[in-house]
Amino acid sequence: MNAPALEFREVTARYTPEGPPVLCDCTFAVAAGEKAALMGLNGSGKTALLLAAVGLIPFTGRIAVGGAPVEAAGLAEARRRTGILFSNPEEQILFPRVLEDVGFVLRGRGASEAEADAAARAALARLGAEDLA
Repeated sequence: MNAPALEFREVTARYTPEGPPVLCDCTFAVAAGEKAALMGLNGSGKTALLLAAVGLIPFTGRIAVGGAPVEAAGLAEARRRTGILFSNPEEQILFPRVLEDVGFVLRGRGASEAEADAAARAALARLGAEDLA
């Protein structure tokens, strides 16, 4: 049996270790290939859930991405399997140049600057967006 693509078991998350919980006792699983929508009012914990899923805010309970636990030993693998797109495009941009943004993940995986730039240029070319580099 395959591990769920995303699994939360009794997860309580906070924005700071001492802060109030923003997610309380959250339990669910999303199977590989299954589609799921995360919906709720402002302040209901949608962003907190996603940040906890990649270990960016403190939590208790168990979170796993494709079977990789979101904890010290499995965090790199869980993050490798995960991507987040922010709802506001201006919050998505990290670097001054598009080329750096596109190559960001590759550099994080150990690619040299030249390798990441070449792969990013190729990706932009496939999209017809090489002028944005």
